[in-house]
Amino acid sequence: MAILELKAFLVEPATISSRLKRIDEIGTAALMLLREPVNKFPDFVRYIVQRLKVLCPSLDKRKITQILA
Repeated sequence: MAILELKAFLVEPATISSRLKRIDEIGTAALMLLREPVNKFPDFVRYIVQRLKVLCPSLDKRKITQILA
């Protein structure tokens, strides 16, 4: 059953082993530690947003989101 669970989520056994080691060292808070923010956008998106703010200062976050979406 454990093998099927790993395959279902495409998680490598080495990843599970690494996470368990981190839990032993740091505690359960280790499960929430991320190397990179989940919602980080590529550099070009950040550049476009910055340029829109400069060129159209009246645009708020919501409007910029609508434009990019």
